[in-house]
Amino acid sequence: IKVKNEAEEIRKKYFQTGEIKSKGVGDDDKRRLKILIKISELDFKIYAYLIDKRKLFSEGFRHNNNLYKFIHDLIDSDLFITYPDLFIIADNYGDEEFRETLKKYVRDKFPIDLFHDNQLDFDESKDNVLVQLADFISGTLGKCFDKNKSTRRDEFLNIITDKIIDIKRFPREFDEYTHLDYSFNSDFDYKISKLSVNLSLRFIKNNKGSKCQQIKDQIACLNRLIFV
Repeated sequence: IKVKNEAEEIRKKYFQTGEIKSKGVGDDDKRRLKILIKISELDFKIYAYLIDKRKLFSEGFRHNNNLYKFIHDLIDSDLFITYPDLFIIADNYGDEEFRETLKKYVRDKFPIDLFHDNQLDFDESKDNVLVQLADFISGTLGKCFDKNKSTRRDEFLNIITDKIIDIKRFPREFDEYTHLDYSFNSDFDYKISKLSVNLSLRFIKNNKGSKCQQIKDQIACLNRLIFV
């Protein structure tokens, strides 16, 4: 509730009667920085996926509903594994039938039991300032990782870096985890680095559905190390 109230104050100050929307700020980087600085004072964390749609070749991805469901599956699987008791609120998307299908899919894949309670629900962004906050962060990250969108990406990232738990790319590739220039460190061994990352990714992939808490913790740890 505290975060919601504080986000509402930011909305009133910078957007008056409108929503907190990344598109509402557009290419006005100075305004975005001011808003981002205020948002960074709130108590929240960021867990994000960067989807390169150019590399999604399956015919099914040509349909927005399939792509949206696939993205939900990626994110929800990660979150429910790490946080078994979780209530996810997503921005309204698609018609009611599609949303009910998606909620049923989540309930079937991550069933509620005596020890775990999870839920996926939808809300209109105009009625939920936290959904608006997610929109603004998503739009800002888009500008950070699309080199054609902003020249101030480093400033944006520096402001919110302490808020980031993990940012994953899909599809995953080894090169995203390594630097191109290793001249600063004579001890660096590319083969060891590549082997370490690949083994980590393989472990995560092979054990993603595990119900063992120790393995879940290992996956969470490896994801964090890979991100850092």
